[in-house]
Amino acid sequence: MRVLRTVYPEVCDAAHGDEHMLVGAPPRALSNVAARSGVNGDPANAGGVVLWLGASAEDVRLVAVLSPVDGLITGEHAHRWLEEGVRVYVESEYEALRVAGALGWPIDELQVRASKAPRSV
Repeated sequence: MRVLRTVYPEVCDAAHGDEHMLVGAPPRALSNVAARSGVNGDPANAGGVVLWLGASAEDVRLVAVLSPVDGLITGEHAHRWLEEGVRVYVESEYEALRVAGALGWPIDELQVRASKAPRSV
């Protein structure tokens, strides 16, 4: 998932004290190298890849959902993510329109983080 590469450092920078970033369900450590490979989505969070901050897998808080599937988003997701301050990241403006519509949120509540494809030399 391209958006994970761009969000990874941003989420890590938001960690406090002994917190570190965990990914997925159940939460597990993700090294910088692993951030470059694929990660499965979480069915409990509309199929999006979930990012957590915490001191351990047992003590985490959900901080971000990456590219949730608009057709799987429910009102419960929208309410919970908004209430908990969870950031929702997407890869494109087009995806932002679809996801914002499904959430019932203004589009500017979503974070668009597309990574640029490497230029050939």
